[in-house]
Amino acid sequence: MEMGLYQSGANSNIILKGMIGSEEVRFYKNVEFSKSGGYRFIPRLWAKAKINHLLDLIDIYGETDELVDQILDLSLRFQILTEYTAFYSDPTDITAVDDNEIVPDKFSVEQNYPN
Repeated sequence: MEMGLYQSGANSNIILKGMIGSEEVRFYKNVEFSKSGGYRFIPRLWAKAKINHLLDLIDIYGETDELVDQILDLSLRFQILTEYTAFYSDPTDITAVDDNEIVPDKFSVEQNYPN
């Protein structure tokens, strides 16, 4: 499967290849990609697929700064949790801050996005 982000609208021919039994089949479709509007969830789906691909590369070739930086950039930009951006606090760790220091003195409720 191939994915990507495009910077401007264009027409493109899409070819879907596959096998039905032992016979190869191809389906063709001309699609117009529009830069304006569109579905806002598509870039996030692309970013998740790209992050998964980068994580697979780390599993195969090992962790490199370049791969980790790409994962961090995508996960922060598209708000996707990964093992590099998730935070875990051990509830059994008693060396944490004193309970009196973590009680908030005020709070606020903000509108969630994109709902």
